[in-house]
Amino acid sequence: MNTKTVALLVAVLSISPSIFAFAGDVPAGTSIPVEVMSDANAAGDQMSYKISVDVRDAAGTIIVPAGSSAQGTVIQRSKGKMSGGPGKVEIALDTIISPDGKTFKVAAKRTRYGKDLRVATVLLSPLLIGFFIKGGGGGITSGDKLTFTIE
Repeated sequence: MNTKTVALLVAVLSISPSIFAFAGDVPAGTSIPVEVMSDANAAGDQMSYKISVDVRDAAGTIIVPAGSSAQGTVIQRSKGKMSGGPGKVEIALDTIISPDGKTFKVAAKRTRYGKDLRVATVLLSPLLIGFFIKGGGGGITSGDKLTFTIE
């Protein structure tokens, strides 16, 4: 091998270790911050997410590059209940797609609860108003910023 070939190989390999790291798995416990790009309306709905920052492993290697997209589903959605009980939405993150099109599977879930207004219901129940208080829905909508933790 001549000197130019060796120099070219060294330059290519040192450009970005993330090119090679992304081909592997994202380790359990890794936090993935996302921006939600779709609304969680009903169980079974498809969700899309945008990853705007590089996600690094413990050694500092980029394992998910900024600009990646991700997909998942709404696992469960319940609305706030009469008498003040909170609603709940549970979503999953199951696929990450890098900017260069590499795709791999991950497993992460996130649950968000609405406002629990049961105390207000109890306090206002002697006036019969409390029975008409509905708990918060716990929705997730486009533009929300969440963090998933890989299982």
